[in-house]
Amino acid sequence: MGPQLPPASPPDPNRPPITLKEIDAEQWKAIKSYDEKLKKTPKDVTSLSYRAEALFLVGEHDRALADAASVIRLLPEDPRPYLNRAFMWQLRGQLTKAV
Repeated sequence: MGPQLPPASPPDPNRPPITLKEIDAEQWKAIKSYDEKLKKTPKDVTSLSYRAEALFLVGEHDRALADAASVIRLLPEDPRPYLNRAFMWQLRGQLTKAV
């Protein structure tokens, strides 16, 4: 069996809410970390998937969609990457591309 995404973790109920500015800074920090991981292992579907989500959150939609497409190419039988990409298209208001 090929690469697989790990199961999602439940949110920590004890973590206090953070501001949008903090979220943005955390996402860019995560993107940088995923960039480094992907330099070493370009087909790391976990890093690609998480980087796609982080890129989308900071407004880098085209880059996020490119990463999402890469995950789909690497995991064509897994429905989750297709759902993630469809959600990105939906949030961009491009519903015809979401289906």
